[in-house]
Amino acid sequence: MHKEEETPRERFLNSQGILSTVEWVDDLQDQHECAKVIALFEMRAANILKALKDVQAKRFSRFLKDAVLAISRPIKAIHRIKEYIAADSSTPVKMVWDL
Repeated sequence: MHKEEETPRERFLNSQGILSTVEWVDDLQDQHECAKVIALFEMRAANILKALKDVQAKRFSRFLKDAVLAISRPIKAIHRIKEYIAADSSTPVKMVWDL
């Protein structure tokens, strides 16, 4: 029996484990909505990073570590969303990386 070749999107979803079980909502698949979410996060992350630069790292090293970990998780999620969109052959690659 010959197995059909997976599309890039299917390969991506299958490689993501739990992500392959998620029912993606229309907003996430909508380029404009996705760009708004990413822009909002980037603005908030920039504000947090600016505030962290004002903190003396030696006195607040534990706080700094917690803050960096809190920021890194959503950044990883954003990269995974971009990869998910890029795996869709109907999405121009340049458009995805402009998000």
